Amino acid sequence: MTIQAPTNGTLTTAAYQPPGWLQNPHLQSILASSSARRHWIAARMPGMQAASRRITLNCGDGVRLYAHVSPQPGNPAGRGQVVLIHGWEGCHDSVYLFSMASRLWEAGYAIVRLNLRDHGYSHHLNVEPFVSTRLSDTVGALRDIGRRLPGGDAPFLMGFSMGGNVALRTARAATEAGLHIRGLLAVSPAINPLATTQAIDQGIALYRTYFRRKWARSLQAKEAAHPGVHELADMRNTETLEQATALFAPRFTPYADYRDYLQAYTLTGDGLTGLTVPTHILTAADDPVIPIEDFEGLTLPDGVSLEVTDFGGHCGFIQSWSLDCYTDEVGLAFLQSFDDSRVGR
Repeated sequence: MTIQAPTNGTLTTAAYQPPGWLQNPHLQSILASSSARRHWIAARMPGMQAASRRITLNCGDGVRLYAHVSPQPGNPAGRGQVVLIHGWEGCHDSVYLFSMASRLWEAGYAIVRLNLRDHGYSHHLNVEPFVSTRLSDTVGALRDIGRRLPGGDAPFLMGFSMGGNVALRTARAATEAGLHIRGLLAVSPAINPLATTQAIDQGIALYRTYFRRKWARSLQAKEAAHPGVHELADMRNTETLEQATALFAPRFTPYADYRDYLQAYTLTGDGLTGLTVPTHILTAADDPVIPIEDFEGLTLPDGVSLEVTDFGGHCGFIQSWSLDCYTDEVGLAFLQSFDDSRVGR
């Protein structure tokens, strides 16, 4: 597998070609979050989880986030620190992230699995809810990681789905804040939040039901964590994510219109302008919730490459009966491209 050189435009590659039974995007997307797959990964690669401990990061202005850190034995920073960010309503244990983290830890990298605000059972840590446009949380988390963890002053960054969007914007903001990010991998990034929201709402019921239930549970947990502060029943009871977002935006963001809120973290067209961190973006043409059309006409700065596969679904990219993942190969190869010595753990 070869990391593609920086390019302007969409690059289609045949490097990932799953067998016929794995060419269904919905099966791929389901397997991406399958709990059975997580157990299988943990059984094959137990080291990362065994080394993991939870810490509370101080992100400034009283904001706290949870992170699960897995240092390398004998050399905590290992071959480098990797900070991974889950997708919307995911967490540090989301299977697609857990798989990558386990593979990279086995290859000698130190791992930080960051939970965004109100994710990973952290609703009680902060009164205000998670807002996608707010980057002070993640930039502050990177700053605290740099202060407290070996190798954290120059980490790699990886993000999945909405976490890919967050990672892309965080890398740019962190650089502007004087922090050093060595490299960034974004997997199935939601670069057009409105299009993704509508794809979920208007697609098959599987995704709409899945994400609505997860957000409703999160809203309920937020109410329970801060009694009398938030009244969120109207958002929990909407039929679509778009309707819930229309209620959320004027209440918790600077935007009266939810479309303005979603546009504020849209990265289509020239939305990646100013990104100077070496970056690789991986997405699938058959992703059922990230329309491939969003990547057409995407302006890529120098040092940013885009890889589009024919298959893979949403954060799937499963390759075989063994449930091994092409994404993990891409992630490891990307990190190794910064280290020609290929020194093992």
